[in-house]
Amino acid sequence: MYKLMRVIQVKPPRKSQRRTGRWAAVTLLGVLLLAAVAGTVNYLRPLPLVEASGIAEARVPPAAVSLAWPNYGQSSLALADGTLLATNGEQKPLATASIAKVITALCVLEKHPLKAGEQGPTITLTQADVDIYNHYVANDGSVTYVEAGETMTQYQLLQGLMLPSANNLSDTLAIWSFGSLDAYFTYANQFLAQNGMLNTKVAVDASGLDGATVSTASDLAKLGSLALKKPVLMEIAGQKSAVLPLTGTVTNYNFALGQQGVIGIKTGNNDQNTGALLYAATVPVDGKNITVTGAVMGAGTLGQALRDTVTLLASVPQNFSAVQLAAKGQKVATYQAPWGASATAVVAADLSATRWNTQLASVHTVLEPIDTTNPPKSVGTLYARTPKTNGQVAVVLEKPLAPPSFWWRLTRH
Repeated sequence: MYKLMRVIQVKPPRKSQRRTGRWAAVTLLGVLLLAAVAGTVNYLRPLPLVEASGIAEARVPPAAVSLAWPNYGQSSLALADGTLLATNGEQKPLATASIAKVITALCVLEKHPLKAGEQGPTITLTQADVDIYNHYVANDGSVTYVEAGETMTQYQLLQGLMLPSANNLSDTLAIWSFGSLDAYFTYANQFLAQNGMLNTKVAVDASGLDGATVSTASDLAKLGSLALKKPVLMEIAGQKSAVLPLTGTVTNYNFALGQQGVIGIKTGNNDQNTGALLYAATVPVDGKNITVTGAVMGAGTLGQALRDTVTLLASVPQNFSAVQLAAKGQKVATYQAPWGASATAVVAADLSATRWNTQLASVHTVLEPIDTTNPPKSVGTLYARTPKTNGQVAVVLEKPLAPPSFWWRLTRH
């Protein structure tokens, strides 16, 4: 007996199903390829610059000063550039006396400049100069003897008005330079105004014997700073004596020269101001010398003004101080990378600045963003500032900023 077998017929898949499978595979492969390309591109993208945060700023507040001021009149103290450090007493116009001769000398040197060592033009004196001499003799002013026909160089005339404080030579020099005293007054007062000496006026004579020429101690500090810019004038002001025609040896009334660093510049005394000194001196500060200038006005005698100036200068150095504004290794900022790494920015070396105690000292830091693929030796600069001194020091990383991981670079946004 034959068994009947059941035949099952399997139908072949339809064409559309085969196509769907192929497209799914292609799509998956494409997605994988795109992901690989995107990841590679993402990985190779430049790393972002890392910025600093929490940048430190600092200030050292002012401190008190203590100066041995005279207990009369008015006084001043300034740096060589005219920066006023301190004053004492009411700053109201007072007769300059012979300090006015510094104004004369500066104005003449503006019109007829001299370099150190030069004598300048030779000037023949006339009867008009003898008449000026006789006028000052009659008015009990300090003079240097002259005769008609005598010759003196510009340098010698400057010596005559600065050292023995010859009133007649001051007028003679002003008239020679400007043509008349009135023309000199116009020029001198414009010169003073242009240089910020608004409480200083020149009148009547070029010598300061008359009380009409006035100033303040704070203005005279500015005058001293201008004198310090004229080497030939400071050379003369620092001479203890000189030899002039006819007169012979003359001596400098400023017997404070050489004491407490005094290098000049002019004494003064008349009926309205019986003792005054416009001074310039070098004082020791933090292992080096700095130049200061200023004035003492209104002393009872010229000798008192000179002695009190020396005492004042002796008290100056202790009022300057070196302040440490940054120490090596001191933290100034943090660099925080977006992949989680961080690094501390620190000062590369100690930094100090010298200041007058009443001045504010400050620290300002400028930092650059970091490119971790090319890390710099220095990431910025710390600047220390006082009103007249500046210093700076490099800022570096305490340790390198760690690079990002492979996975972070691949998956970052």
